[in-house]
Amino acid sequence: MKAMDLPPVTAGSVVRAALLPALITLVLGSSFLLGGRVLSSQKFDQDLYHIQAIRQFESQLPTPDLSDYSSATGPGYHLLYAVSASVIGSDLETLRWYSLVFAVGLVVVIAGFCTNLTSPMTAAVLASPVAASYYLLGSAVYVATDNLAWLLAAIPLGLVVLLPTRPWVLILSGFFMLLAVLVRQNFVWLAGPIILAGLLTSPLVRTLPWSSRFQDGESAAGWGRLVLSLLVTVPACLLLAALVTSWGGLVPPNFQDFHQKNLMWVTLGFAFSVLGLYGPFFLLSLPRARELIVAKLPLLVVVGVLGALCALVPPSDFAPDQGRYAGVMWSLVRLGPVVGERSLVLAFFAFVGAICLAVLWLGMLRAGRSRHGLVLVVAWAAIIASNFPNSQCFQRYFDLPTLMVLVWGLAMCLPYRRDEDQPAPLGPGLLAMVLVLLFAAKAL
Repeated sequence: MKAMDLPPVTAGSVVRAALLPALITLVLGSSFLLGGRVLSSQKFDQDLYHIQAIRQFESQLPTPDLSDYSSATGPGYHLLYAVSASVIGSDLETLRWYSLVFAVGLVVVIAGFCTNLTSPMTAAVLASPVAASYYLLGSAVYVATDNLAWLLAAIPLGLVVLLPTRPWVLILSGFFMLLAVLVRQNFVWLAGPIILAGLLTSPLVRTLPWSSRFQDGESAAGWGRLVLSLLVTVPACLLLAALVTSWGGLVPPNFQDFHQKNLMWVTLGFAFSVLGLYGPFFLLSLPRARELIVAKLPLLVVVGVLGALCALVPPSDFAPDQGRYAGVMWSLVRLGPVVGERSLVLAFFAFVGAICLAVLWLGMLRAGRSRHGLVLVVAWAAIIASNFPNSQCFQRYFDLPTLMVLVWGLAMCLPYRRDEDQPAPLGPGLLAMVLVLLFAAKAL
């Protein structure tokens, strides 16, 4: 059944889908906020960077100086908090609760979009690993930009990936892209999936091989939506240009000596490794996954080897002085064998991750979701590309987009069922339980 033929999603189905994951995030986050434990990485960023920028903007209202401040990100998050702090006060403990609201909003959006494809209960279980992510929860209990940025990005991404490419979808996507770039300037990557969604409606696609597989059947109707997809990304690109001009670089002046030195070449290999950490749990629930793997085994081995090479060609060992540290994956790398600054552990997980992405892609093709799957995979590639200029390869930058791709990708592969009798996907549910225990052990 094609997406455009599905029954409309109701508010009730979204609420039922979002209830379980929202409750997981709310309970774990509230328990931490009411307790006395510390997550050092997130607290460090909050105290040294974000709260300082908020207080600077608050003291400068109504005309804050956006040309230099103590955060490497766009000013939107800090402006929002500064305006709020000017009304209710800048008490840090109060401001931290806002972060939990953004985290809950993010899991609601991810679960809600799943209801375009499956039953509310299945959507709830699919989104549960996001709700229990150590990195979502870490940013949910401190003043940090991550969850607001991903909330603003998940909306346009869900629109162009999971809905037909109608004009209102593109316009709304461009609006939320603008807000996302205001919070984090590298979220200009959203232009990739938005423009691709418009491109797949254009006559140009019909001239390419296998065009019928990827064309958006909603509108094979001229060039209008491609032009619109280009236009809606312009405001965000102009905002980015204004910020770069004001800063004199890709980040505010305080961070230019740190973040603009070199590209992080291990980024792609690390992104594959995070897929390898989570992907097998999702493949447990992929229909006829074994059949797909057996049928395409030689191709999958080649794909896996290419993924491993992405982790073996550049230096990939645990190296805090080179920005390669922080997160579960780097902890595993630190424990494993290293040959000539190349981690065999990272290479193994990158091998597995590349195969997981390929199998998921094949599953989306088999399910008739090639157009949606292509936009999703291109979005993942755009996210990874935007992280190459970052001097730090932290798992927190890859965790949420990886889970988002896996959740929505698997949702596309499951047989369409909008009723409650559909069996809940075992793999994501198991992963959610593991992540809950991980967060509880380290933070509660």
